[in-house]
Amino acid sequence: MNNNNFSDKIIQLRKERAWSQAQLADVASLSIRTIQRAEKLGSCSYETLLAIASAFDIDVRKLTSLSATITKTPSNEIILFGIKIQTKWLSSRKSFLLGIIIMLPAVYFLAANVLKYNFGISFMHDSLNILYSNESVFRIFNSISPFIFLGGLLAALAVNLLPMLSINIESAKGTLKSSMALTPKLANMVIVIISLFAFTFMFGYAVVENLVPH
Repeated sequence: MNNNNFSDKIIQLRKERAWSQAQLADVASLSIRTIQRAEKLGSCSYETLLAIASAFDIDVRKLTSLSATITKTPSNEIILFGIKIQTKWLSSRKSFLLGIIIMLPAVYFLAANVLKYNFGISFMHDSLNILYSNESVFRIFNSISPFIFLGGLLAALAVNLLPMLSINIESAKGTLKSSMALTPKLANMVIVIISLFAFTFMFGYAVVENLVPH
């Protein structure tokens, strides 16, 4: 069976009931874009398949036997109200490498301070002396470092979550529906964990340093 059998069956069942695509979408509690996509492409998610079968009051197996492709949302696909946001260009490998680059300043700074003040190892911290030796340079560094460090960590986190996340948000019958799935990928998870840990540590340090009276 090819995809046309599945789409033809949906169209046939809909027309037998004299339903428009909008009426089927309403009965199935789906968006009209979802129905249009299923009829045009002959494929849909399993959740959509269940909803359509329920709307027609038939056994879902009657439709699954006709569907060549019951699709799962790709691990880096974002669909907002039927509009697909292209994220394919950001592969898992690109996200990993980009994450390393943008979180490196924060991780280096954190590691340098932990090694010096907790273990007495100062070779990494010595390279930062240029930032502390000049008062004007230090003032500039102190004002922009939260944006560079915390912003970089958040960016690394977001960039590496994207290849692992699938998000689908749609509105049907006046109700906002959303689904989200996470497909773990080792390299990206490493960056996510490191950036989360570093962000938590540095954010806590920033709060203590700037808000807590000494």
